[in-house]
Amino acid sequence: QRKKNSVHIVQANMTSLLVTCGMVLLHGCVTDATKADDHGGSIVEVAIEVDPAKTTPFEHRWKRSWGSGHAKLTLRQDWRAHAKRAVADLGMQGVRYHGMFDDDNGPVVTGFGDNKYNFTALDNTWDYLLSIGVRPIVELSFLPAYIANCSWYGVNPEAPKCGATCFDYHGITQPPYNDDFDPWYSLVRATVQHLVDRYGLAEIQQWSFEVWNELWGMPYPSQYLPLYNASAHAIKSVHPSLKVGGPATAQLKHVTDFPADCRNAGIPFDFISTHHYPTDPGCPTGFNWDPDCFTNDVLASRASVANYSYYLTEYNVGCCLGYSQHDTPAAAAFIFRQVGALNDHLDVFSYWTFTDVFEEGGFPTTEFSNIYGSMTHGGIPKPAWRAFQLLHSHAGDSRIHTTVDNNAGHQVADTDHVQHTCTVVGGGVDFNGGDLLPDSQHFLTPDAAHCCSACQGHDNCTAWSWGDNSSGCCPQRCYLKDLSRTTQTNQRGFTSGYPGAAPPAPAKDYVSAWSTMNHTDGMGSVRVFVGFWGNPDASVPAAANRSISVTIKKSDSHRVFQAPTAAHVIRIDDTHANPRALWETMGAPTVPSPAQYDQLNQASEYAEEPADMRITNNGDIIVSFIASENSATVVILSV
Repeated sequence: QRKKNSVHIVQANMTSLLVTCGMVLLHGCVTDATKADDHGGSIVEVAIEVDPAKTTPFEHRWKRSWGSGHAKLTLRQDWRAHAKRAVADLGMQGVRYHGMFDDDNGPVVTGFGDNKYNFTALDNTWDYLLSIGVRPIVELSFLPAYIANCSWYGVNPEAPKCGATCFDYHGITQPPYNDDFDPWYSLVRATVQHLVDRYGLAEIQQWSFEVWNELWGMPYPSQYLPLYNASAHAIKSVHPSLKVGGPATAQLKHVTDFPADCRNAGIPFDFISTHHYPTDPGCPTGFNWDPDCFTNDVLASRASVANYSYYLTEYNVGCCLGYSQHDTPAAAAFIFRQVGALNDHLDVFSYWTFTDVFEEGGFPTTEFSNIYGSMTHGGIPKPAWRAFQLLHSHAGDSRIHTTVDNNAGHQVADTDHVQHTCTVVGGGVDFNGGDLLPDSQHFLTPDAAHCCSACQGHDNCTAWSWGDNSSGCCPQRCYLKDLSRTTQTNQRGFTSGYPGAAPPAPAKDYVSAWSTMNHTDGMGSVRVFVGFWGNPDASVPAAANRSISVTIKKSDSHRVFQAPTAAHVIRIDDTHANPRALWETMGAPTVPSPAQYDQLNQASEYAEEPADMRITNNGDIIVSFIASENSATVVILSV
């Protein structure tokens, strides 16, 4: 866990330093000047304004699909129980999973030549999904052993062993034998024809067929385009109205290449699909982490193909198995932020995944292990599940115009108790650029404290960096800086800071908010969804609590204005709807006892609690509450 807003020096070789020049006390401080000490420092003020007179229709597109691992798992009773509960709790309308053509799921292909197909397992899954109101996004993957002409765990035993497989369940990801895609065409066509025969054309017209997953074993374009071409023409040969798309890439790759290449080759497509995670390459990390980077990347990708349907068929708070935020309230904060930012721009965005009944790294052996899912394999809802449940229960059919000011005002913690106090950002931190002196004039000082003293003696110095002997390049070298022209970076052997208290700086836009109501109802249906997603880097101090004021403007419309009698909030944070925290205090039991399961499920529940509310003289409603980092909050009005 990160230290929250530590005020202790972080260098290994000093706890405090006094130097004779001005009795300079060098002590540590948080990097972000708006971050508060846990015991009463600053709190950053955030102002949210909601105008119920300005609304637009709001489709719940985030419900259209969730991800779920491996096709064979859909036959398990625990998976089905979780799926049924996801429909009830989350409003889940669709599901996407890998490996429907894997040889452990039928098998589908039972020989060469005029292959005979066995759809028993697929039918069993599809029958169940339709019975609970779920339509799949059908991912066409992976290769059956007979089409790859390789031996797979007793299937096609006379052939060589399969050379390319994925995950613990060994899905075959090598191209077809001799790059012959005709058997694949026949398999896809037979599967889709079977679906139409079994469920009717009108039903299958509402499904989507996505070709493959993340180019595994099928590089773009050399192998993937022939695979997609065979798949698309096979589907359209059953009926041209059926929907097919790709390229189902990782990291938003080939999003513009795919439609251009398909058009040039005369290959049909109905949507473009891709995946993205905030941990993918391209977004800054450490001190420079940007909570908007993931969102901006997805929106830019979507804008690049604005004329086509766009499916984000995988996303999550981070990749991959074991990622630290999967089981925590950070996932809930991320979900609130992304649903608000992306819902109106994407045709489908499918959270990966709804359950930890999942086996990419082997089936889970302990209750909480930061697998992708929103529910543990034992059935305990994680914060991600509760976030989607709150959205399903409370989001209305009309979106309300909402603005967020993350810099409405803040107070800087008073750490400058000693005259000429130096503030240290931290060991291993360098301020790049902004040098006030040419290289030949940089000071040599015995320690960081003397470097700070030198900065205090220079009229234009607003920051400093000092290298110790481990820096390699710059032992005992002191650099005086103009902070406005610097970039903060991680650099071994450097200590950096300010000649006084840390300067006030704009708070990052950690807090997001959006609002809805039901168009036929009044103020009692207004809901404000507030996410406070924080930096996942454990080396960066935690952000300060936010003092949030939500102003709901009075509307002249009779339809929307009715004075509320009270306001409530529902929280997901470190101490609310966070069962993993309790599990850890139990000693992290691999398999909780029945009594512990009851306690963990109870700890996962959320509840309404009163919030401060006042009505101004002009009729505006102001609701106030404190939010901690990595939290999701719903504001509710009662009339």
